[in-house]
Amino acid sequence: PMKEMLENACRNAVKHFVNKEAEINIKMSSRVTTPQQQFTKNIKNIIVVASGKGGVGKSTVAANLALGLSLNGAKVGLNISTLTGDIENANNKIGFHIGGFAEIKVSDKFSVQPEILYSTQGTKGEETYTDLSGSFKVNLTQELSYLNIPVMAKYYVAEKFYLEAGPQIGFLLSAEQKGEASGTYNGQPFNISQTVDNKDTLNSTDFGLNFGAGFNISKNVGVGVRYTAGLSNLDKETENSTINNSNIGISILYTF
Repeated sequence: PMKEMLENACRNAVKHFVNKEAEINIKMSSRVTTPQQQFTKNIKNIIVVASGKGGVGKSTVAANLALGLSLNGAKVGLNISTLTGDIENANNKIGFHIGGFAEIKVSDKFSVQPEILYSTQGTKGEETYTDLSGSFKVNLTQELSYLNIPVMAKYYVAEKFYLEAGPQIGFLLSAEQKGEASGTYNGQPFNISQTVDNKDTLNSTDFGLNFGAGFNISKNVGVGVRYTAGLSNLDKETENSTINNSNIGISILYTF
């Protein structure tokens, strides 16, 4: 009925405005449109992140959840870390990192890889004191643990070998200073140790810049090495003092 109504309306319009004697041939066709793509058809669960007030980290939590749910690989490795800047006798400390990543291919040569990693870092130091009363040695350790979120740009120089660089944001989870002193004082031996939580004296957010390289041994297994230069000042209490993170990470990667 609709098709016939349209034909009659067209014929009447042409005869009225153009020529009453005009010979009119009308050919009507239709184009069937496909249904719009349903972006949510494969979504089985929805997680709602909410809060009664602003500025409490809803966006950070949502971003970490989205990244965690989209991961397609895992990595674990060794950290060789220290602190640089206005700090003396800072030596390397051994730690570890573990977490996941999602490699997003942009082209055959280029990809973007966000990661979420738990990382233990810090530094170690040693000092020796000697005077008329005796001598003793002090071992100091600054232990730091972070939730690090790097976003790496990877360029494949060869089929299995790549170079990478990218920024990183780290959230301080814990910080402890451990000290141990041992030696002799007035002829008497002693050994004293103490652990202090000093998280409140350090900035909770650390920005860094990563540079690294890696090699894919097989389709699923790879190895990588990365240097992270901390850009943020960790010391928030000492005036005119700057202390930065520095870390070398050696990783084994597994792609699901």
